[in-house]
Parts: sequence; C-alpha cells; structure tokens
Amino acid sequence: MSDMSDKESAVQYARVLDEYALLVQCLRQLNGCRSYQDVAGALLEMLTRFGLEGVIHMRVGETEQTVSAAGVDVASEVAMVRHVREMDRIVAFRDKAAYNFERLTILVNNMPLADAALCGRLRDHLAIAAAAADDRLAVLRTMLDNASGIAELEHILAMLDQTRREYHQRLLEARERSGQNVESLVEQLNDMSQDFDLSSAQEAAMVSAIRRAGQRIVAGVELAPVVAGALDQLVDELGEIVKRDAAQEKTGEALPTIELF
Repeated sequence: MSDMSDKESAVQYARVLDEYALLVQCLRQLNGCRSYQDVAGALLEMLTRFGLEGVIHMRVGETEQTVSAAGVDVASEVAMVRHVREMDRIVAFRDKAAYNFERLTILVNNMPLADAALCGRLRDHLAIAAAAADDRLAVLRTMLDNASGIAELEHILAMLDQTRREYHQRLLEARERSGQNVESLVEQLNDMSQDFDLSSAQEAAMVSAIRRAGQRIVAGVELAPVVAGALDQLVDELGEIVKRDAAQEKTGEALPTIELF
C-alpha cells in the first residue's frame, strides 16, 4: 500500500513539475512575441498543452480581435467575451473561467472541475500567463507608437533636407544676382551721368553712394549662410536622432517590426 502511495505521489509531483514547465515556456514565448498574433498563439498553445479549450480576446487601442482554435472573431465567441469582460478580474462559473485584464481576456470553457487540485493549479497558472500577456501587449503598443514616431521624424527630416538643398541653391543664385545688379546699376548711372551737367566730383560721389548701397544689399545676402548653417546643423542632429532610435530597435530596446492584427 505504501509503495502504491509513493508511486502516486511521484506521478502527481511529476505532473506538477510538467505544469510549471509549460507555464515557464509560455512566459518565455510571450517575452519574445513581436506581434499581437504571436501573443494569441503562445496563449492558445499553452491552453492546448494544459488540455484546455478557450478564447483569447485582445484589445489594443481601438483594435480588437478574438482568437481561438475555431478561428478569428467567431460571432458566438465574441458575444461571450463581451459579456464576461465586464465582470471581475477573475471569474469562475461552472466549468468556465475568465481572466480580464486591461488589454486581454482569456476565457476557458472546460476547466477540470473533477480534479479540484489540478483545477486550482491551472487557475493560478492562467492568471500568471494572462498578466504576462497583458504586459507584453502594452510593450507592443508602445513599440508601435515609437515606430510610428520614428517614421514621422524621418518624413520631417526628408522635408528639411529638401528645404536645405533648395535654400543653398537659392542663396547662390541670390548672391550672384545681387552682385550683377549692383554692377549693372553702376554702369547705367555712368551712362546717365553723361546726360546731366555733373562735375567729376558729383559723379564720383553719386557712384560711391550707389556702390555703398549695393554693398549693403550684398552684405544682407552674405548673412544668409548663418541661417543655412543653422539649418544644416538641425538636419544633422535630427539625422543622428533617427539613427540612434533605429539602432535601439535593432538591439531590442524597440521592435524592428510591428504587425497589426
């Protein structure tokens, strides 16, 4: 009798270890999930290996999806989830159990009520897995927002770079036109001065005044490189920010690809 009891205890102990191993495996899979589909897949695999049948409902932002072995957004399952998601964090009724978190609901349809000890352990395991999955969905949402922000920054950077190129080109053209306009004006005044009864001193004074005015115009154009330099610096700094954020994505601080439902 004692031998039989020892064997039963050993078998029970082995089952408990297997259950914990499955839970740990699921948590590791969740930690590596790179899409919402991956999260649902990891949870459904865990349910299957526990011998359970259930539904995974995810809600991130304005997007919702219900997934089960029967498919995606099965009408009856969606209706059931909408009913239980408004209940408490953890709900048990008959052989069903629901786990409600901010971004996730897990609904199990066949809890093993005949084995109270097993049922209790599975409820604990499911609560832990649901909390971890909800956290992962939050991370994915943050990474999606960050990826969107980087894309917007890259767009702004491209626009600034185009503006910089156009500004440099227009600056060169304005500088050249300013010098040409001043020289042309001086030549016209020299020609016109012959039609007026001006002394050499008066003519020289008039040309000198025009040249000084022209130099001030050119000097105004020459200040433009200061603005161009500031624009160059802004483009370079934004470029470094984009490169740094992209590097962080590759090292795991952000996700390289984010998939929606």
